[in-house]
Amino acid sequence: MLQAQLEAWDKVIENESRDEFFRKVVEHQREYCERVVGYHLEHTTPKEPAYVHFYGKSPTDTSTIL
Repeated sequence: MLQAQLEAWDKVIENESRDEFFRKVVEHQREYCERVVGYHLEHTTPKEPAYVHFYGKSPTDTSTIL
């Protein structure tokens, strides 16, 4: 589902980026996202070790707790 959403958004960006304002907004959002996601990845504790500790197995693509 997420992959389809990302691919659809790529098409929207490609089509709408002809508009200068839209392009600037998307560029700003990407810059902001890079900072925020980078911070999040660096400063949050991974959840998988806790899952393994409590359930004795690695989460799968159907695990709903993560």
